[in-house]
Amino acid sequence: MKATGERNVFKRGKGGVYYVRRRIPKPLLTAYPQGKTEIVRSLVSGNSAASGLRGEGMQS
Repeated sequence: MKATGERNVFKRGKGGVYYVRRRIPKPLLTAYPQGKTEIVRSLVSGNSAASGLRGEGMQS
């Protein structure tokens, strides 16, 4: 796992696909499985320009 210059964005795996990670707010933790504290989603690209490097669908 390699962190990028963007907050909450990292590359993972041989293909270097970008992922975004967001913490689940404490008031909502009871709605998620026990022990789950964050949501991780693929940005579906190893290309930083194509992936957007922001994870727009996960903004708080």
